[in-house]
Amino acid sequence: MKKKIFLYTGFFIALIIAFFIVLPYAIPDFNKKIDLPILSTVKPFNFIDQDGNPFTEKNIEGKLCVVEYFFTTCPGICPRMNTNMQEIVKTFGGTKNFIILSHTVNPETDSAHRLKIYADSLRVNTQYWKFLTGNKEKLYEAARNSYLL
Repeated sequence: MKKKIFLYTGFFIALIIAFFIVLPYAIPDFNKKIDLPILSTVKPFNFIDQDGNPFTEKNIEGKLCVVEYFFTTCPGICPRMNTNMQEIVKTFGGTKNFIILSHTVNPETDSAHRLKIYADSLRVNTQYWKFLTGNKEKLYEAARNSYLL
């Protein structure tokens, strides 16, 4: 019985090794780097960050961005989304050219000062995570036509 188990185990190990050796040759372009198409580019915008500073598309040029929309008085999904964003920051926060942009959908309430209080309550490193406010129409336009949300 032990001899049979040893034989089967050896066979399957050899089969797995052979599979990974043959795989690159069996699948065309297996090791080829594929450039993904550019679906859209971020259109010019001008918002205000949580510190009251202007924030434009030039601030994110060449960066990998995670973009979300929320509002500070949201009792539902927003706190859960921002908890998830905190996990993303823990994973990628030290990465060069990475940033999260959290845009408010309620700029009448969410002033730069209020966004600063909110960011501080989450203990956010604003080097990697910006909270943005501005003109409501421009915020919504960016979501629909620039970020393709």
